[in-house]
Amino acid sequence: MSGRVFRVFLVDDDAVVRHALHALVDRDGELEVVGHAASGKEALAQVPVCDPDVALLDDGLPDGSGYDLCRDLRSQTPALQCLIFTSFGLRNEMLDALHAGASGCIVRNARAADVLGAIKTAAAGDFLFDTGVATAWLAGQEDFLDISSTLTQPENELLRLIAAGHTDRQIASQMRYDDKTFRACLFGLITKAR
Repeated sequence: MSGRVFRVFLVDDDAVVRHALHALVDRDGELEVVGHAASGKEALAQVPVCDPDVALLDDGLPDGSGYDLCRDLRSQTPALQCLIFTSFGLRNEMLDALHAGASGCIVRNARAADVLGAIKTAAAGDFLFDTGVATAWLAGQEDFLDISSTLTQPENELLRLIAAGHTDRQIASQMRYDDKTFRACLFGLITKAR
């Protein structure tokens, strides 16, 4: 245990889900629930007051999407890390989460340990996404040729290696990146692909 307790805010319109998540998070000594909301409007009012490190956001709320809420919350509190809680876990959800400024997404039927791990990953400022899905998606984005002049040198190199069909492991090895640095560079590239 790191000694630091990360503060978590839960947003889900289902009271049973909120209660179950609250119980799960509170059992972990490194996490503490500091608030919860059933809608985006409630979350926008409460999150700045509660000052959480991480907000776990339902992807579908009665007054909008978790993706839109993520954008709004991060514009209010840029240091806040967000995770999208989704029923699907498809490529589009992951990419939508990243484009919204979230650290990633976690599926509702994930194991308890995976949910807790995802929250801690986000709290630490790391990205939670499938690099294989991300590189496959980027490989199909021809419009990157139009913006390559705005990319950093590492992003251009990463894009070149993706276009050449290299695997994640091969790319990380050729660029001499550890996993965290590779994921950060990949995340930077994805966020420019809007």
